[in-house]
Amino acid sequence: MTTETIELERRWVLPGLPEFPSGIQGHLTTIRQHYVPVNDLMARLRRSRDMFSGNTHYHLTFKQGSGLTRPEWEDQIPEWLYFAMRQQAVGALTKTRIKVSLSCAHVSSILFDIFTSEGLAGLSMIEVETIYRGDTDSPKFTAAKSRLNDFKLPSWVGEAREVTEDPRYHNQSLAINGRPEEPK
Repeated sequence: MTTETIELERRWVLPGLPEFPSGIQGHLTTIRQHYVPVNDLMARLRRSRDMFSGNTHYHLTFKQGSGLTRPEWEDQIPEWLYFAMRQQAVGALTKTRIKVSLSCAHVSSILFDIFTSEGLAGLSMIEVETIYRGDTDSPKFTAAKSRLNDFKLPSWVGEAREVTEDPRYHNQSLAINGRPEEPK
């Protein structure tokens, strides 16, 4: 039996931020991410600041692979480690995240990311994700993937182009390579 922590995530590019229906409230966070090579992996350093409380948190994350499912390890780190490690970064990005809660059994929220870094300004994306912990050979894992694949964005989101399987739209790639050229 293989017990892992797996991130299941879908991503979309938006032509702009949608108009939120009345009654929809979002939680705002500013995020600064740095990417640091560690052996054959890429570490993500994240500083997130809650725009309501002002609280700041620092995290170190490792992800592997691309697409709908990827192994992930994440833990909170002290501020000094964030600042020490970011000196080795090969790329960085800044974004504002709006977390909108949903009443959906398998996806609890939609994450709207508005990128503000040089070269990424104006890029808006959506993420829906869930974390699976357990046996990846289990029918529960297969069911979790199926539910996320079946997920439909709310109609008020409007036009969105799915980029889940396009590694150019991973935050790591955006931070290092910049904004991909959009198809005509």
